[in-house]
Amino acid sequence: MSDGSASFKISEDWTVQDLGSGQFVANDPSGAYSFVVTSVYFVTPELGVYVPGVPVSPYPSPHEALKYLTEEQGIATDMRFLEIKERQDLEQQMSQVYTLGTVTVEDFIYTCLTKTGSSKGYTLGITFDSRLGTNWNFRHLSVGAPEDTFDSYVPNFITMLRSYKIDEEWVRNYIARGLARLRELQQETSELISRNSQEIHDMMQAAYDERQTSQDYIDYQRTNYIRGEQDWISEAEGGTVYHTDSWGTKNTATGEFWEGQPYNYVNFTGKSPKYDKQMTPIDSRQLWERHIR
Repeated sequence: MSDGSASFKISEDWTVQDLGSGQFVANDPSGAYSFVVTSVYFVTPELGVYVPGVPVSPYPSPHEALKYLTEEQGIATDMRFLEIKERQDLEQQMSQVYTLGTVTVEDFIYTCLTKTGSSKGYTLGITFDSRLGTNWNFRHLSVGAPEDTFDSYVPNFITMLRSYKIDEEWVRNYIARGLARLRELQQETSELISRNSQEIHDMMQAAYDERQTSQDYIDYQRTNYIRGEQDWISEAEGGTVYHTDSWGTKNTATGEFWEGQPYNYVNFTGKSPKYDKQMTPIDSRQLWERHIR
């Protein structure tokens, strides 16, 4: 690889997309045969943070991670697992080195649908959890081919997979650089806290407020669903809110109330009781924040 992090063998006519740090995607000229080594960083829903380009998912097994990732990125659909084997031997070895959380290792064979048609694949997948439960990492070595030719190509794939090696000197340098950068980050963090404690407080408060607002909106939706209620916006009256429940519909600005059918929750269609206009249901957070919160 261009950064010296790893080496591997492929056929001469294959092309490689170098992703750095031991990661790549290699394909034959048709794009139907592949050899992939990648690492993907995830955050969990519990963190309550959504960053563009960073997938969000609870910590899964490796085969679940691959299925989620390929579907989320539009790479493959209809993934069906033919064989799943938990590699406890590799888990024990990795757990001696990786001490930040749980390690789960599996290899599995599966079929799926890709842009080139029905495909079959083999993956050695590893998921690294964190004790905090806020993030995890998925690393995998995968090979794939058209379903009807995969088995005959297995000897080539075995050669490719066995050839993949991470350079030991690169790893040592990587760790050294990582430790140096960690010390820099610790120093920068210390300085940032001393200089901008109010800014950090405001940032944390904003994050808390956002989570609280999200929870309030979810509670609003859940409560309305359980009680059989719905709020509506009358644009004809400048955004007046109407509230429908099991008994009828009420203009929340004037207190006017229309009882029974067709104004109760079950039968009301959203047509304004006062004007020949259709009202807009408050069914999004944006409308809720504007008219209810």
